Amino acid sequence: MSRDAEATFLFADIAGFTALTEAHGDEQAVQLVEEFANAVQAELPGVNGEYVKTVGDALMLRVPDPADAVRLAMWITRNALSGHHAPSVRVGGNYGSAVERSGRLPRNDDQYRGAGVGARGWRRGTRHRADGSARA
Repeated sequence: MSRDAEATFLFADIAGFTALTEAHGDEQAVQLVEEFANAVQAELPGVNGEYVKTVGDALMLRVPDPADAVRLAMWITRNALSGHHAPSVRVGGNYGSAVERSGRLPRNDDQYRGAGVGARGWRRGTRHRADGSARA
């Protein structure tokens, strides 16, 4: 089954995650990713968003409305890991069309394919540090 979907695809990850894992160990790193993913997923219903998948410490999300996606991205960078000592959270996004393919690939990976899912948004992402400062 497939359907066309135009939306903003967000890619969020914890900056410096590899160094954090090496310094604090795998168990703490896994716990941090779980807390990060749970915090972000709790915000998705408010923007009609969808969790697509996790790859390592990175989350892929789908948000239909671009303005909602920007608000969610800002929330993620400022609040998702508040209280933790992670260096920063990066979020990039890209708006466009994509085709959803349900149940066609092993492990249900890569559900969306198309121009809107491209890595361009990731490379253009703004990085926000825990102190609220930002850099491109």
